[in-house]
Amino acid sequence: INHFFDYPILIFVPIVIALIPALIFHNVTVFVYSFQLLMIVCDIVTTLCVYLITLKISDKKTALHAGLLYATAFSAAYFVLTKYDAFPTCILMVSLVFTIYGQKMNGYIATVFGFFAKIFPIIALPFITLYNARDTTIKQEILNACKVFIPLVAVLILPFFLFRQDILNTYLPLRTGMDYYSNTVTFTIYSWLHDVFGIGISLDIILMIMFTCMATGLLALVFTAYIYPKKDARLLLTLILCSIVLVIFCVKVRSPQYIVWFTPILCILAADDIRKIALVYIVQALAFIEFPLMFGEFYTSTQYTDAALSMGWFITLIAFTLEYLMLFVCLYFIVNPGKIVRNLRKGRNEPAS
Repeated sequence: INHFFDYPILIFVPIVIALIPALIFHNVTVFVYSFQLLMIVCDIVTTLCVYLITLKISDKKTALHAGLLYATAFSAAYFVLTKYDAFPTCILMVSLVFTIYGQKMNGYIATVFGFFAKIFPIIALPFITLYNARDTTIKQEILNACKVFIPLVAVLILPFFLFRQDILNTYLPLRTGMDYYSNTVTFTIYSWLHDVFGIGISLDIILMIMFTCMATGLLALVFTAYIYPKKDARLLLTLILCSIVLVIFCVKVRSPQYIVWFTPILCILAADDIRKIALVYIVQALAFIEFPLMFGEFYTSTQYTDAALSMGWFITLIAFTLEYLMLFVCLYFIVNPGKIVRNLRKGRNEPAS
């Protein structure tokens, strides 16, 4: 009530649980280790979800490969031990397990709880709604989602809103009031255009273009889910993966631990091909080079540490550029957009029954 807190309310679930042994033993270090243990438990649950989802859309061998791939995704694992993102990611993966295994309402509940843990799981909600609507109607599934979302908003936001109206800012993920982060796609594009090629363009203009691309891309992904000719769990995962990465790409603030958000889905979709698996490991390696290896030496949150156009500056710019390009290449092979387009055309050309 007395202090603005920059995370949604459910972050206090692991905080309070980890606080109990710390209070019992009167030791702050106990809190740190307890919190890390909770994040490890969340990551174990996520690994199980990766296995169960892959088992549903593929076979046991591929499911085992997906679980092992995620368990050895070392950059994501680093942030499990040092950050909070394993908790909301776990909730998102649980919601996907419920949805793909046919437990619709539990899927909605988990997705909305994920929103109150760290916003980004709500990206999955429109795709889950359209996926479930294949068995009912869109109207019915929107009503089902509202039955979950509205009561939780009433319980988890409104009581605090009565005391602090600015609590709503916690649930606005764009962070427009913050400085541009130097490890974003936006800043990378700006550095190439403005500093390398000498084009007089501002960060604000680039961000506006990125926001336009994000809005257009998200609408295109939702439209794809709407018109796709059949109920397809793999497509559901693909569209959610693309949406999460698109949002990460197009904003002005990015933390390195965001890789935790999409790595489980990435591993599920890559597990059936050794080339895709290799690309996932390359993405993990480049992300690990970014943080923790380069942080502080080559860049800070808001700037490169070396002067523009110097050798160290170019190394930093090329490292970020390579990281984003490899993630794009990895996504291209995993998503296989050509196959999606062919299925869309095939479905459109089929006669109505």
